[in-house]
Amino acid sequence: MIAFIDDHRGAHGVEPICKVLPIAPSTYTTMSPSAAVGSGEAG
Repeated sequence: MIAFIDDHRGAHGVEPICKVLPIAPSTYTTMSPSAAVGSGEAG
């Protein structure tokens, strides 16, 4: 599921994808090593 979100987050965003999948956006950002890449967050 993380890979699916990684593949589609550029077109749709993480939160809209997570609304239709059984995963919280916070779980995605915790589990995905690529979640912070290109997100615009300093860190």
